[in-house]
Amino acid sequence: MFFTKAGRIIAWIVFVFGMAVFTSSVALAFSGNENYAAVPAYGMTIGQLTNVGALTLLLGVGLGVLIEISCSLSAIKEYHTSGTLARDLEGQHHG
Repeated sequence: MFFTKAGRIIAWIVFVFGMAVFTSSVALAFSGNENYAAVPAYGMTIGQLTNVGALTLLLGVGLGVLIEISCSLSAIKEYHTSGTLARDLEGQHHG
């Protein structure tokens, strides 16, 4: 469970960082000020910065989806190993 909790925190951090980079780069690109578009930020053009933001955003979403799958599989495994499944199946046979 530690890795699931840590992964959930990391996914949120990556998602928020990607959203911040993406929205700020798009805002700079559409600001109408040509000086902003011509000045490289962090050694990248605005277009490259937008790509990095979008990919980071997608990475955060993908990691979040994998964490949700991990939580679902953990719940299924716990359900199967707790004996609840066997009791439920017995109830269906006899009921």
